[in-house]
Amino acid sequence: MVAYKKQTLVDYTAVDAQKASAVQKTLLEIYNSNNAFDQAVVKSLVQYVDEQVKDATVDVDANLALLKLFLVYPDSLDKAVVIKVLAKAVMALPSQFFSGANTMISESLREDAAIQNLLAAGYHLQACAFEEFWKVDLSAATKIAGFTDASYSSISTSVLKSALNISDKEVKDLVAAENWTLEDEIVKIPANEDNQVRPKKDVLKVIHTLSR
Repeated sequence: MVAYKKQTLVDYTAVDAQKASAVQKTLLEIYNSNNAFDQAVVKSLVQYVDEQVKDATVDVDANLALLKLFLVYPDSLDKAVVIKVLAKAVMALPSQFFSGANTMISESLREDAAIQNLLAAGYHLQACAFEEFWKVDLSAATKIAGFTDASYSSISTSVLKSALNISDKEVKDLVAAENWTLEDEIVKIPANEDNQVRPKKDVLKVIHTLSR
């Protein structure tokens, strides 16, 4: 089972002016001037991605706009930024952000191993194929705050409901019956032999024993 700390959804076009960050204010000025699709906007949107990574927030429309601008202005493309956006999209599942981002990845970018792996990770999470998710090399995203916090011992309620086709009440009943805990829409499961990764040396020991 895989879960990430819930990402706070934001929208720079609707944020309170007094609470808006400097980047959000800049983007809002651009938005109101009807220049939202000028190439010059890319720089501010890239800065905004870094702000979202730092603050554990997600502005879906802004990030999708950036990916679209990368398609329109390929000379502005920054693969490292695309990786950040895709990582945030994976962390925001089961929102539609990942599906939207996937449609805006060019064929040339899809040839990149890091991009391929992040897309694969998203597909596996959408399908609740958790074991397959953990087999994917996601080292390219490990520097993104919160990305490595996923664990076998927790799962978001939305993913759990989707995987088991159960209601909110049934989730609560299941949590109570299994002595799990529910906090901030994350079901936390006590460590046990089934949800912990074995140390590599233990795996090698098993392989050695079986090969005798």
